[in-house]
Amino acid sequence: MNKPLTIGHITDLHARRSIYGSSSIVARRSRAMSELLNHALAHFKARAVDLIVVTGDLVDVPTFILEPNDYYHMPVAPWLPLVEADYRQIKTLLDNAGIPYVVLPGNHDYEPLMWQVFDRSCNVVDIQAGTSDTPYRVARFCDREWEGHVPRRFDRERKRWLELLADKQSPPQIHLQHYVITPAVASSYPHNYLEAEELLCRTIATEQVVLSLAGHYHRGSELQKIGNTYFAVGPAFSEFPHPIRIYEVTPEQVTMETIPLCTEPHNAGRRVVFLDRDGVINDLPSYHTGPEAMHLIPGAAEALLTLKQAGYAVIVITNQSAVGAGYTSPRIVDMVHER
Repeated sequence: MNKPLTIGHITDLHARRSIYGSSSIVARRSRAMSELLNHALAHFKARAVDLIVVTGDLVDVPTFILEPNDYYHMPVAPWLPLVEADYRQIKTLLDNAGIPYVVLPGNHDYEPLMWQVFDRSCNVVDIQAGTSDTPYRVARFCDREWEGHVPRRFDRERKRWLELLADKQSPPQIHLQHYVITPAVASSYPHNYLEAEELLCRTIATEQVVLSLAGHYHRGSELQKIGNTYFAVGPAFSEFPHPIRIYEVTPEQVTMETIPLCTEPHNAGRRVVFLDRDGVINDLPSYHTGPEAMHLIPGAAEALLTLKQAGYAVIVITNQSAVGAGYTSPRIVDMVHER
């Protein structure tokens, strides 16, 4: 009997190590990702997985880099080496694991630098489970958000997808993407492809694809079989309990195991200091503009560092009345925090 192909799945790391700060969404533990990724890879190694897949949002790249806006002076160039360094650090961890892997970009990744680190051309690979004589064809689709942040499968990715579906000589296929084909996600932010129904119907009609994996929707989804194809959305690795998944794949069946890496939040048990931002850390008592006017009170940065070195978790409370009063948007507030 052929050995199943075993796949380790991680998605939505939102990592920051060299990049300053953390994700604007507090639940995403950006600065813990290096340690936790190392832990996850050790788990995959112990389970002897055949392939690791990372389905997007490897790095939490600041929005002002992904979507530049020249209304405020927020230079991008000094940040780019930091973004590249974070991709290189993730690649080093993956390489050191000694297991074949496939990565693809998400909407929080910066592709010009991601593809300086990872191989952009490696879109389709054939892989076998150990000494098994059953190969699988693994294909990634580096799709993007377009108008209104709606994901689309366009041009090169669409052509590759159609060619794969039309290849009757292909071994069983495994498709990887960041965005969600199914299930339909009810959210104010678009998670599903505009053409999700077409992607679903054509995929299952060919009976070529045994498994289709995605990320993006942080809650994830259970494994579901539609036709002869299994679909699953991985839960976000960046959020507690920092889950990973392991799939066992045969041409006839797929099984899934979800493994939480942590039993308690990353900072559980730490002492906490809450600090006002305006008038305590920065010199304006009521901040209502962009990043240019953000200046720290002398000694504030050193004081924050001292608290962190003493083992405290430091939480800064910011004034959001500028949004309600119409001076700024939440996105501009995020730029201020990055500053």
